[in-house]
Amino acid sequence: MDIHLNRRRALAGAAGLYLMSAASPVYGHRLTTTTTHIDINSETGRVEVIHSFHVHDTETALATEGLIDSPNLSALKERAQLALYTQETFSLYQDGELVPLEIVGAELDRGNVLAYQQGTINLPLGTLSVKAEMMRKFVRNQINNVDVVIDSKIVSLQFRGSDGIKKVLA
Repeated sequence: MDIHLNRRRALAGAAGLYLMSAASPVYGHRLTTTTTHIDINSETGRVEVIHSFHVHDTETALATEGLIDSPNLSALKERAQLALYTQETFSLYQDGELVPLEIVGAELDRGNVLAYQQGTINLPLGTLSVKAEMMRKFVRNQINNVDVVIDSKIVSLQFRGSDGIKKVLA
């Protein structure tokens, strides 16, 4: 196969490369997902929850909504506000009753901010359900992924739009 490079092909190729590599400034950093990991020990009833948010998008969205004082999650006060907001918008239920989760803290981890919660559920496990509303009311196309690990078995849930409570165990 003999390919001849002429001016027209070179310009068309350069234009194509430019268009494919140009990032839209509006969506350049937009990451509209969170990930939550819930670890439940069925022998002790111990529940550990880790929420992972993309730092830049989360601080921008929460500051725009007035939920944190400034768009800077490296500041302790703003991380505490994020942890409180997470506690208000994330719930775990056992047999239809709210499982009390306490805030452990929040920290930066590379390009993410992690919010931690912990609690205890009654044994035996019974019916477990989750509600994950974080940022869905004000971030378009927000998706909250939740992985529930019970004794090394994983159940994955995804919350988007107006999704409500979803069952983990029936």
